[in-house]
Amino acid sequence: MGKPRGAASVVIVSPEGNILLVPDGSFFQLPGGKIRENEFPRDAAVRETAEEVGKWIDLASLEPLCKTRFLQKGKQRTHHFFLYRMNKEEVMLPPVGANTPTPFWMPIQQAKNRKNFRCWHYRIAINTAQTTLKEKVEV
Repeated sequence: MGKPRGAASVVIVSPEGNILLVPDGSFFQLPGGKIRENEFPRDAAVRETAEEVGKWIDLASLEPLCKTRFLQKGKQRTHHFFLYRMNKEEVMLPPVGANTPTPFWMPIQQAKNRKNFRCWHYRIAINTAQTTLKEKVEV
């Protein structure tokens, strides 16, 4: 595969309103990662989520959430965020791999106030997800 073309992450929301976070040392991040050459952002989000949290998400179930732009080694990159709403019947499998950290659930309000995210744009995605979820409920 070629050089990464940005990143794609998923805000996974449980029916109870919690989001899934992945520990990364003393930081937290959303499931996701680098987009490979010739890979679409949605495909990268699905692949990375399966790798990190053991959950294959149907492409059609991902809702575009927001995009952030950032500089990485002097090149502009885009981080694509998607929203995935779990239903009550779904089960999360443990991630595979000896060094894979165990994801955990956190209430969305508590998560958006955390200061120790790996990247600043995770907070933007969580805030956008919370707003999107409220709008869908109020309609």
